[in-house]
Amino acid sequence: MASGALAAAESAAEGDHRASIFDFFRSHNAYDMLPESGRIVLLDARISVPAAFSILAANEQVSAPVWDSNADRYLGMVTPMDLVEQLLQCSQEGNGEDCQAALSGRDLKYLMTECKRPLGCPDATVDLRADDDLMGVLRTFIRHDSESAVLPVMDKEGTTQQQCLVGQVSRLLLFRFLYCNQEAYLRTLKGTLEDVGIGTHGKEKLVVARSSDSVLHVMTLMSQNGISGIPIVDDQGRLLDIYSDMVPPPPPPP
Repeated sequence: MASGALAAAESAAEGDHRASIFDFFRSHNAYDMLPESGRIVLLDARISVPAAFSILAANEQVSAPVWDSNADRYLGMVTPMDLVEQLLQCSQEGNGEDCQAALSGRDLKYLMTECKRPLGCPDATVDLRADDDLMGVLRTFIRHDSESAVLPVMDKEGTTQQQCLVGQVSRLLLFRFLYCNQEAYLRTLKGTLEDVGIGTHGKEKLVVARSSDSVLHVMTLMSQNGISGIPIVDDQGRLLDIYSDMVPPPPPPP
């Protein structure tokens, strides 16, 4: 095949590849992505900050929507980075030794409305509708890329058309849904991490810590860089572990 014909064929194949993905995104909505069954952890704005994170840990959730039952409105998503910022604030205020007591005096409404939200925490005005097609979902994630790892899916209820929460989706869930249904068209997956530029690949981007560093230092790095995990390396730069704000999985049964 002549080089010109080969280039034209590759261009046509690339066009088909993109068109198939875009058609898939336009023909499915946010509700399609939600699991058929599963728990939705909804936190009341009146509970204390320590109680909220205890609930997240007990339910193995990395984030949850906060609802103001008095005003009947959504306040935003609370995430582990909120806890990191609160712990850092306690340390700066000299309350590091009795942080539990200091945080017990703060409820989620104070956290969501009076405190500066860290990177990775979407604003309360950022949400999805159950009938938003996946192109709209994707645009929302891209538009708020620096602040939205997880977003709530809202709908209207009954004749009052009162706003209600029906679930939450993440960029990871969006990718999984696409992968499970369009794997054959995802040619990007065949490239290397360096080629596609995903994440913080590369020495100029990589943030690391050592096991001898204090927890406060590592949390400060997470806050400053807006990241949820840091590789722990030895003096030779070899990976030992990863310090993350993710809820650890439960231990295996004996």
